Amino acid sequence: MRRRFFIIFNPAAGRQRRRALGEIIAALKLRGAAVTLNETASAEAGRTDAQAALNSGGYDAIVAAGGDGTVRQ
Repeated sequence: MRRRFFIIFNPAAGRQRRRALGEIIAALKLRGAAVTLNETASAEAGRTDAQAALNSGGYDAIVAAGGDGTVRQ
């Protein structure tokens, strides 16, 4: 199982998604995963943060959580 997750989250994506994301993070942590949650301020910030996480080599997975725009960026 992947153990180190960097999750890019769009805080404007909606309340239901935020609740689901919280449940997913809790489940990952119960299984021993380390989770870094990064709330984006803009599409450009999301891309920059994802690139920095990738370049760091400190994560097994980089995840986009939000709507279509978050995933597209």
